[in-house]
Amino acid sequence: MADEETQGKSCLVHLKGVKEKINTFTEQTFTKFKNCRLQWLQLPGTSSEIAHESLKICANEELDFSKYYFHKYCYRQFTDVTKIRRAESKQQKLLAVEQSEINQCEVATASINPRKRTRSAIISPLVEIPARNNEVLPNVCIICKKEKIYVKDKVDENEAAPQGKLFTITMSFPRTKNINLPVCATKMSDAYQKRYQTSTFNKIVQIINGLFNGYGGKLTLLFDTHLSAEEHIKESIRKIEQKICDFTGVVTLAYCLTIDCPTLASMEITVAESNTNSIYTLYYNLFLPTNQQVIEISPKDPVEKVRDILYMNVLSPEAVKPGSHVKEFTLENEAKMIDFPTWKKFIMEGLERDKGERGKEANKASYEDDVDEMLTELLNDNCEWSVLKKATENAQTTHAGVDVRLLCLSKLIKFCLRKGYYEKAGEMFEEYKTILPQSAKVEVFKVMEQYLHCFKERSQGNYERSYEIADQCLKKLDEIQPGIVSAAFLVLEATVVNIIAMKKEDRSERFPLVTKAKELYARAERHLQYVHGFEVATVDLKQKIYMNEVMLFSGSSLAGNKLADPDASVIIKAEAQNCLNKTYEMFPLSEFRDIQLILAHSDFFYRYTKSDKPLALRDRMKKALKLAKRAERSANDAGLSEMRRYAQNRVELIQKEICNYP
Repeated sequence: MADEETQGKSCLVHLKGVKEKINTFTEQTFTKFKNCRLQWLQLPGTSSEIAHESLKICANEELDFSKYYFHKYCYRQFTDVTKIRRAESKQQKLLAVEQSEINQCEVATASINPRKRTRSAIISPLVEIPARNNEVLPNVCIICKKEKIYVKDKVDENEAAPQGKLFTITMSFPRTKNINLPVCATKMSDAYQKRYQTSTFNKIVQIINGLFNGYGGKLTLLFDTHLSAEEHIKESIRKIEQKICDFTGVVTLAYCLTIDCPTLASMEITVAESNTNSIYTLYYNLFLPTNQQVIEISPKDPVEKVRDILYMNVLSPEAVKPGSHVKEFTLENEAKMIDFPTWKKFIMEGLERDKGERGKEANKASYEDDVDEMLTELLNDNCEWSVLKKATENAQTTHAGVDVRLLCLSKLIKFCLRKGYYEKAGEMFEEYKTILPQSAKVEVFKVMEQYLHCFKERSQGNYERSYEIADQCLKKLDEIQPGIVSAAFLVLEATVVNIIAMKKEDRSERFPLVTKAKELYARAERHLQYVHGFEVATVDLKQKIYMNEVMLFSGSSLAGNKLADPDASVIIKAEAQNCLNKTYEMFPLSEFRDIQLILAHSDFFYRYTKSDKPLALRDRMKKALKLAKRAERSANDAGLSEMRRYAQNRVELIQKEICNYP
């Protein structure tokens, strides 16, 4: 990389900190770059600055692309259509806010008759602020006294602080780190300001995490004593201290952290300077037939995740210097020795690897991950067949390996099964099985093959056969590393078990199936804890788990069949509501999951009306029917035959029940 830069090769869309192999533009990539640049020139953000800088080097009229270069990561970020749309949306919101402020000013100046003044319209005896529209309160925040209207949007990945992977956390703070963070004590002590409190806690944890993984420093939280009561400030300090204890008390770090409140208006959190270059690691027994024997826990990870691992027989954490890492590990009740190079090869993803064949394998694996993520996003957004087909063809032009072909085939087959194109899916199945033995990951793709067979039977309504295939393949999961494939398989089997359970009239037959479905969903969530990267696929699977659990705890299933008897061991409103809340926390939804959420809502309204009065009950049933019809229309418009059938099952069942009500 350094040699290439000294020869005059530099990335045209470079992001700070990226060190990769330099690539030469092709005609296709150069055209895409120029098109995206024209869009970024009109938008705000880091990519806009990069676009303006690139104009100094390469004009829009430039045709010779061979003399320009790029990093793959930088190019991918710059040409990401999702980020461009997000920036456009953000710009439109800001323009709308500005226009709203202008309109308010015009209305205020155009008014002939002066408004009647109220005490609420005056902030102080010297400053007068006109009332907003016909409301009594002034057009300012009564806490922070700011008029600015805030527009919330997703943070641009290039604008956010670098997050780091696993334990290699890097924060871009200056060498002398004295960081001030204003905190509204009134909001921190208010039980109804959960969103503000969560946001503030996240900022504090992020900054402390950066100080831990840097050279130390001091974070000062500033409270406004003029706007907040003394008891509110004390309550805020108590909450923050407790949160920091939860954050730092999980693992012992090689830093000294102190908390001090020199005055009522400030709270100082100091991390002593340290030059320790250590890797913080937790050792524990996996009892899995894999060669991964260490799981890394980052200070950035949620406390809940750490606690889950602690329950799994964790040994004492310690700091280990690179190069001296030799420990005994237990794998399948047998003591093993592992040296640092081996540990580095399996665990430390993202660090520099050995040259030669190992490097090629690492790049290939990384490429497969990117392809999987991209195709999953297209599939869940219900793209057209031609778009998905073109994406798979483009993916195979760079890497024509068997594994990439199998990955692309699995996504195409899944598309066909969702749409009901069973004949086309069967043709691709044959190709999949033919080239499967040539794969370097035969065990993984064998599980994927059984997943697709199980999915096919379920989509055709053969639930018992689908369950039989899944149950036979369950033992093969022990042969592969926990991850996206194993988690997806477990979720699919749990869904099929749930459908069969809801068809059982005998409680003694139903109970073991319901218990198994719950265990499979819980196991799938545990497998997702081992996934690093795959953000789109991970979020999608978690959403699927929570929605299916809403149906399960509502006495229903994805297929729409419902329990006739109020079985209290299955129907639990609090659990169903909790799963709904978890789903809302993971917004936005893809188009496919949005339809599934509507079905889950319909089941929730249908079930939790049994204790209401007859009139209210009828209204709630109508609400459930309305949602089911809405899901049917959406599935029909999207061409999703299986989801449309499930929605129709709900419509027919609810209509019959409404007719039976007086």
